Amino acid sequence: MVQSQADAPLQWLAIQGNGALNTQRDLDNEAWGVIEIGHYTTDFALSERGSMMEYAVASCAGMHLVYDALSCAMAAERLPTALDVVETAVRTRSIKLYGKPRDVGPLLDTATSGFQATVLDEADRIFSDKAAVLDGIVVGGGGAELLFGKLLERFPNAICGDEPRMMVAEGFCRLGLMSLAQP
Repeated sequence: MVQSQADAPLQWLAIQGNGALNTQRDLDNEAWGVIEIGHYTTDFALSERGSMMEYAVASCAGMHLVYDALSCAMAAERLPTALDVVETAVRTRSIKLYGKPRDVGPLLDTATSGFQATVLDEADRIFSDKAAVLDGIVVGGGGAELLFGKLLERFPNAICGDEPRMMVAEGFCRLGLMSLAQP
């Protein structure tokens, strides 16, 4: 089955880990927004009563903008910029430098600000007045942990799973399990 990456958080929401339908959700009678913050793209979708709304399917830049900006900022401070170091900095707001923790939170905040504004602006454009009447906006992907707080401020009905980095894989896995269980 061909699926959009933005479909996976909805599948994560609607299908239990064992492939059975989640009886707490009825997507055929609910309306949900999706913000999936990936490395290369941030994908948006809107599902109303079980149908994806074509006008609300959109993408903007992904987390690579944060990684690039943080890497440049760290290089300007003469800090190491290997990908694993930058990844650690994004996840933990610090790096290990000569065996001691070094706070890079201010650099990360600066590197994130433009990307955060882009995602919030696109979410406002996509969901506009509908956001208030949606059952929720499910936020997933590798950048979810970094932006979820600001998204929740803007959209109090936003939700995020315990492991948003794995939400796409988990959603597709649940769909596969459900497909295997059907005759």
